[in-house]
Amino acid sequence: MTASPAQTESTEPASASIDLGAFLAGSGGVALLLIVSVAARLMTYDVIADGPYDSYVRSVVIAGVSAIIVAILLAWQFTPAYIWATAGLVLTLLPGDAWHYARLWSTEQFAQEEVVFESTFAGAALDPVRWESELGSGATLAVADGAVRVDTPAGFIGWLEPQFDLERPPPRPWHPAALRERQPDYTIAWETRFRLAGQFYILVEALNEDGRLLLLQARPGDWHLTHPTAEGQAVGTEIHDPAPSPSEWHQLTLKFGPSGTSLAIDGREVWSGIPLEELKRLRFGETRSDDLHGGEMEIRQVRISRIINPAPELAAAEE
Repeated sequence: MTASPAQTESTEPASASIDLGAFLAGSGGVALLLIVSVAARLMTYDVIADGPYDSYVRSVVIAGVSAIIVAILLAWQFTPAYIWATAGLVLTLLPGDAWHYARLWSTEQFAQEEVVFESTFAGAALDPVRWESELGSGATLAVADGAVRVDTPAGFIGWLEPQFDLERPPPRPWHPAALRERQPDYTIAWETRFRLAGQFYILVEALNEDGRLLLLQARPGDWHLTHPTAEGQAVGTEIHDPAPSPSEWHQLTLKFGPSGTSLAIDGREVWSGIPLEELKRLRFGETRSDDLHGGEMEIRQVRISRIINPAPELAAAEE
């Protein structure tokens, strides 16, 4: 008799399958983690940090759905299923959560006003590192008693320009979404007194990258402000109240930026105008050389600060 072949067990590997019990046991924790992450991001929404609400909700939903898909795929392939599902969920949600909370933190930092220049004119000479100046023939400059004095004969220039960094750092992903592309608003505050030798004396000139400027001049009996309009024209506005007093110190505050421009004299706002972006140059003193201009000006306690404000409609939405 011929012996029949011996019966042997199959050596083919069994197909991998999900540990359904472990997956179901851990799915409650995975679902809770997903709900907590998504709910926390929605509840901590901030219009300045995160931008428009509809776009933000859409991004949160996409992140949540993506995390669920990744968690299911990992749980199906590996055991223990719920551990891999949790890991996939966390790794998918973490970047979005991190950027969101970093933007919330940076929103508070952006809300702080930054002083970029301050000078009290100590000593007996102008600091060449902090100030640039140009004097025409016959013009003089002197520093004494905590103030700088510029004397400019008619027909000649005599100005001071503070040196500070006008360049903004490039926008980063952790910067607030509503502020990332916004230009800063500048506040220029200083004390001055003056004596006219002609019909006009320029106290300050602020120029932007587009060539639009604010030009504040003292005149006998009033102030004259040259400023741009929304149509791109340059016009003049007379400011009669308060009347300039050549013998007294005046506190002037000029605001220049995308949130709007304004002028305050001795603590009271006397004018406001259209937004002006990208401050390029700021000069105190006489920048014109015609015979109508000339006189003497003293300046003390110059302070320049900047802050990045949201667009007015977003600021209103936040309030």
